[in-house]
Amino acid sequence: MIIFNKEKYEGIAAEDNAGIVGENLVSKVEFTVNDFVGKNTIAAIHLRFKDGSVNTVAPQTVKTVNNSTYIMWKIGKNDIFCHGWVEIQLELREEETTLQTDIVRLFAGESIPIEDKGFTNPNSETLALRDEAKKCWNKIAEQNKQIENNIKVIADSDITLKEEKANKVTLKADVTEESYPSVAYLENYYYDYDDVDDEIQNLKSSVDTKLNLKADKADTLAGYGITDAYDKTYINRSLNNKLNKMPFDTVPAANSPNYVTSGTVYNSVNSLRQTVVQNKADI
Repeated sequence: MIIFNKEKYEGIAAEDNAGIVGENLVSKVEFTVNDFVGKNTIAAIHLRFKDGSVNTVAPQTVKTVNNSTYIMWKIGKNDIFCHGWVEIQLELREEETTLQTDIVRLFAGESIPIEDKGFTNPNSETLALRDEAKKCWNKIAEQNKQIENNIKVIADSDITLKEEKANKVTLKADVTEESYPSVAYLENYYYDYDDVDDEIQNLKSSVDTKLNLKADKADTLAGYGITDAYDKTYINRSLNNKLNKMPFDTVPAANSPNYVTSGTVYNSVNSLRQTVVQNKADI
C-alpha cells in the first residue's frame, strides 16, 4: 500500500515492486490518498521508465474509503514498457479540482506478463508517438501564432478602404472615375521598373554618343574646324578693291561717276572727237 497525505508522499506500507520478481508475486499496487474524496473522482497513473519512455494507465478501482480515496492498479502486460526503476505519479480529478501526487519510484522486474511473446513491447512505438505529438504541438503553436498575427492585421485594417473587386478594369477604355486599374491593366499600359530603367540607360547612351559628336561653342570658323571658307580679312580686302556700281552715260561726260565713261576714257574720246572735228571738210 502506497500512502499519500493529499499530494504528499507518506511511505510504502509493504511492497516496493511492480510485476513479478522471483517468488514475490506483485500483480497489483494499491494507493491511499488521504483527505481527498469525491463522488465522481477520476484517477490516472502516470509512468516514466528509465529509458525516458512514458505511459499512462487507468486503475481498475477508484473508491472512497472513510475520508480517503482508495485506488487499485492491477498491472497488465500493456502497462510496463521497460524493466528497472519506474517513476509513478497519481493524478486525481474531481469536477474542477485536480490533485497530482509526489513521484514515487518502484522497481519493475521481469514478469511473465511483461515477457508475453504474443505482445510486442510498445516502447519504441511510444517514443515515436511522443515525438510525433511534440511535432504536432509545435505545428499547432506555430499556426496559432500565425492566426494571432492575422487577427491583428485584420483588426488594424480598415475594411471600408478596400476597393471592390468589380471595379477592377483591364482595358483603358473601361477606366472611369469609380474604377481602378488591375494588375493586368498595369502590365498592359505601364512599363515595369526594370524596363524603364533599361530604356533610360539606352537613351542616356544614345544622348552621350550624340553629345560627343557635337562641336563645342566657338567664336571663329577655326573653332568649328572650318578651313575652306573665306575669312573676314580676305573679304574686307576684296571689298575695298572692288569698283562701285555706277550708271553708264549715254555720252561720255566730264566728272561722270562711271569709270568707263569718264576720266581717261572720257579724255581720250574727247580728244579724238576734237581731232575729227578739226579735220573734217567743210560742207
